[in-house]
Amino acid sequence: MMDVATSRRDDGDFVITLGSGVYRCSAVKKAAYKFTHIFHIVINHPDPSATVVTLRPKSASADAEAAVGDFLNEVLDQDLRECIAEETNSIRDLILAQAFSQVSVFHPELDRTAAPPDGDEPARPDGSEP
Repeated sequence: MMDVATSRRDDGDFVITLGSGVYRCSAVKKAAYKFTHIFHIVINHPDPSATVVTLRPKSASADAEAAVGDFLNEVLDQDLRECIAEETNSIRDLILAQAFSQVSVFHPELDRTAAPPDGDEPARPDGSEP
């Protein structure tokens, strides 16, 4: 099966078949949502290896063929965003943990909230006395 196939039916609808091994359904849905102002959209999964998107232009005046190309670009963009989010998930979690933590996740020795064992004021990060 091809990864992407696009055709236009006699009724004016565009039918796009996307390989599920290349594009995630969630990315297709996000892209579709961005184009609801131009198209009426139906998404189907006739089998596990494909997602079929039917785009029906809302008006005849719109440049529907160009919008179909823009839709395909948006599917790619959304899919890449999901890949990047997965790849950077652990970094994002670490940054959020630091942002909402009362202590330093990266450098606990620089934590200014804990009192030193002798009861004096905590040392400054640069080592100077308070």
